[in-house]
Amino acid sequence: MAAGAIVAHNVSPALQAQLASARAQLKYANIALKRTLALAHEKLQTDLDVALAQRNQAQAESSLVTIQQQANEQVMRAPFAGTLHYLVAPGTVVYRGTPVATINGRAVPWVDIKVSPATSHDIKLDEEAEVSDGTWHGMGHVLSIGKNARSWGLIQIRIKLPVGSPLIPGEWARVKLIQDGAPATTVPRTALIMHGGKAVVFIITQHHAKEVPVQILADTQKKVWVKGPLKASERIAISGVTRLKNDSRVVMATAQDNK
Repeated sequence: MAAGAIVAHNVSPALQAQLASARAQLKYANIALKRTLALAHEKLQTDLDVALAQRNQAQAESSLVTIQQQANEQVMRAPFAGTLHYLVAPGTVVYRGTPVATINGRAVPWVDIKVSPATSHDIKLDEEAEVSDGTWHGMGHVLSIGKNARSWGLIQIRIKLPVGSPLIPGEWARVKLIQDGAPATTVPRTALIMHGGKAVVFIITQHHAKEVPVQILADTQKKVWVKGPLKASERIAISGVTRLKNDSRVVMATAQDNK
């Protein structure tokens, strides 16, 4: 549901009674005006009678418009985009302060993308996705995959974003699904350095450093998501990396050293 969409109509019995009365009064005023005009044509009513009938009809119409506007304002709208869940059935009598619906969305932000049916077949739930709005970069996960292609022949894919994402409803973003090759790996920010304009990390093999180029997918203050030929079992240098070169000898820190 989009922000501002109507969630529910509040039907006030008193307001509905006023609306019915105003409609009846306008109907009577229209009949009276028509009758007065007909009699005036036969010289049986004066111009003053016609003016009074026209005034009564205009007042009845204005009253109906005012009450109708009040009735139109008796709606609840979504304060932000999200998924709507009703707590009461239509026609339920509620009182002031009664919860009628909840909207999930603000605490769990998401991005919707549309892909071809053929592409959707290769997408899996919880698959990682790189999301960027030009200034912010983050990692999301596939939350749901649409089951129909009614929207221009495309399938809707919903990407769940990290809580606290700075993206706002309605904003355009760039999304890249990570499907092929090695999965994204999380490394401490201190493990990443730039060599020759390329991002690299150093893995430790038999007390020697080996430079491994990686692609930065997303980052935070402490962690970086990278894609590259890294294995879960490999040790990555996380300190002193600016002094390392390919095949540099590395002395591993011990628990005693860290005390």
